[in-house]
Amino acid sequence: MVFPGLKKPQERADLIAYLKDSTA
Repeated sequence: MVFPGLKKPQERADLIAYLKDSTA
């Protein structure tokens, strides 16, 4: 699963955290 435009590590971390929370 690739999200283009997420070059900042913080944005990627926030997205991963959101996905983990929403799929829990």
